[in-house]
Amino acid sequence: MFCGTKVRPIKVILDSYDSALQVLVNAKKLKSSNTFKHVNIVQDRTKRQMEHYKSIRTELARRHEAGDNNCRIKFINNVQRIVPLN
Repeated sequence: MFCGTKVRPIKVILDSYDSALQVLVNAKKLKSSNTFKHVNIVQDRTKRQMEHYKSIRTELARRHEAGDNNCRIKFINNVQRIVPLN
């Protein structure tokens, strides 16, 4: 039975890496649209990548609780790192 409030992920496979990159680069433009502001597009990640990202988020939360609010997560060469705000 279909439930309209349940989030259902879908997998999209594109013809080329360049097409996928264009979709990911332009995904943030959806947030400014009233129709698609609740649509979220993310790159598929391996289990190891998800575990790494979770540990980075946990470390950032720990730093924020300790009073260090001058840092954020940034992707550098497609790897998440905690960096100071500039």
